[in-house]
Amino acid sequence: MKENPAIFKDLTETFAAMNLPVSHMLHDGDGFSLSNLKDLFKVLPFKSIVFRPNYFTMLFVKDAHADYTTDNITFAMEPGTIFFTNPGHYRSFEWFDMNDVYLVAFTEAFLKKNIHGDVFQEFPFLVSETVNPRTLVPDEFAHFEDSCLQLFKAFESNSIYKQKIVGNYLMILLFKIKEAFWKDYNPIYEGNKRRC
Repeated sequence: MKENPAIFKDLTETFAAMNLPVSHMLHDGDGFSLSNLKDLFKVLPFKSIVFRPNYFTMLFVKDAHADYTTDNITFAMEPGTIFFTNPGHYRSFEWFDMNDVYLVAFTEAFLKKNIHGDVFQEFPFLVSETVNPRTLVPDEFAHFEDSCLQLFKAFESNSIYKQKIVGNYLMILLFKIKEAFWKDYNPIYEGNKRRC
C-alpha cells in the first residue's frame, strides 16, 4: 500500500476527495454517515485512491461485486457480504457492479456519546486488527437489511431525540453483528495468537 495515503476524518471528506457526489449522503457532521452506494457510483468500475480513515465502517452488500483492500489484504465483496472495518488501516476499493449496498460510518466519539462510554468493552471486536468479511444467505442478510433500513428512517426523522435513536439503532446493528459473527470473540486470546 501507498506510504503516505490521504487521511480522512469522515465519509463526506473521503468521497469528496475522490470527486464523488456526496449530496445524497446522510450525515450529521457529528461523526455519523449513511449512504446507499448505488446513488454514489454512477460510472463503474470505480477504483478508489488509497486512504486512511479515522472512522469505523459497516458495509452491507446486498447486490454488488468489488475488491476491498485493507492494509495488504484484499477481500472479495459479493451479494450477501457484511464487512466491518475500524479506523487507522490503509484502504482502497474497486467496485465492478452495484445495485444495492448500504454503508454506515461512525466515529469513536459518536459511539461514546450516543451509545455509552464502555462501548469497546461491550463490543470488543471494534478494536480487532483485521475483520474478515462474512457472506450470508439471503434470509440471514435480510435481518441486517431491515435494521439498516430502520436506521436510515430514524436518521431522516425530525425527532428531537434523533441522535439517541440513531445511536440505539446502531447499537442494535452492533449486537446483531456480535451475535452472528463474534459470540466467542476474546480480544486477549486474539492478541496472544498474533504474538505466537
